[in-house]
Amino acid sequence: MKKSAAIITLSFLVWQCSEPIDTYYGFEDFDLLKVGSGISDLIVSKDGNTLVASDMSNNSLIFIDIKGEMSIETSLAVGSRPKSLDLSFTGDTLFVALYGGSEIAMVDLSSRTLIGKINTEDDGPFDISFLPGNKIVASFLSSYQYDNKIKLLGIKSSESLATEETVAGLLVASNTGSEIFVCDDFYGSARIHRFSVGLESLSGQKTSSPIADDVIFQDIDYVPGYGIVLAIKGQDFEGFEVGHAYVFNEENLNLTAQLDVKSHAVAVAHSSQGTNGKSIFVAPSKADDAGMFIVEFSPETNLQINYYMTAGIIGLGTLAVDPAGEFLYAAVDDFSDNESFEPFNNNSFDIQRIEIVPEGTYPINK
Repeated sequence: MKKSAAIITLSFLVWQCSEPIDTYYGFEDFDLLKVGSGISDLIVSKDGNTLVASDMSNNSLIFIDIKGEMSIETSLAVGSRPKSLDLSFTGDTLFVALYGGSEIAMVDLSSRTLIGKINTEDDGPFDISFLPGNKIVASFLSSYQYDNKIKLLGIKSSESLATEETVAGLLVASNTGSEIFVCDDFYGSARIHRFSVGLESLSGQKTSSPIADDVIFQDIDYVPGYGIVLAIKGQDFEGFEVGHAYVFNEENLNLTAQLDVKSHAVAVAHSSQGTNGKSIFVAPSKADDAGMFIVEFSPETNLQINYYMTAGIIGLGTLAVDPAGEFLYAAVDDFSDNESFEPFNNNSFDIQRIEIVPEGTYPINK
């Protein structure tokens, strides 16, 4: 009797082990480029051949060849604490907010040379967006709330064309540059503002309802036809930690979706074409039981459609998609040097490239 029971049990185990196991993400080796710097922003050139990283630790830009195997081409000193990056519409000029000073650097992307600086006449440009008509808008954060501001600047003249006081924070422009969106933190409560951009004006301000309390800025993205995707750390109005990215309608600034990633988002990006067409990518701040992932969402359903494992945590605002919509690029920190006493070594980042896989490759929503 005991022998028969053992045979039945073994047969059951063999049957169970023969069942297919669902997998929800790939197990590829990490495609990593060792950089080891304090990266604050990433941007991919319009031709998809170059990734540029702003290196705040070394006051420079890092130019990375991404045509084949990733490799560092060169670096360029640009000024104190380069933070936010943006490209001209033609893609030939890169603009760099120098958070440690009062200037915005201009870099010729083809020659990798510094071609000029815009004097903003205010300290600490925090975020920038290039606009048509040789203009740029910059956000300035101050320790005193009422000194916060956004400024519309002429690129050739460095002339201040318009200023909005007390509003400052994460900044993004629409694809046409006719509107800008700003997430500010007015004494702890985050809001989204929209301004229309004129020849020498910022007008038609519209402001959302309060979003969250005790806010720390992370990232923002404008997705045409979908809305404004916002990553912030903070607490909701019931006192719970934010565990998602927010999506706002670009017309009325109403909240339209919450992209759930179980912890606050640190970086957001999108693709407009490519492997899955239009997709939203959100990097959470914490790992789950299986590891650290970037989550891909469908803008049609707001459902998760892919998970991409990363080699470490993602830096604030350091997630980019190539123009073809085939690869993700992220600054990742694996914590391997965080106990070092060497200067600037804590929380240093490397670059990870991740291939975007077709929706349905893994049974995420089955």
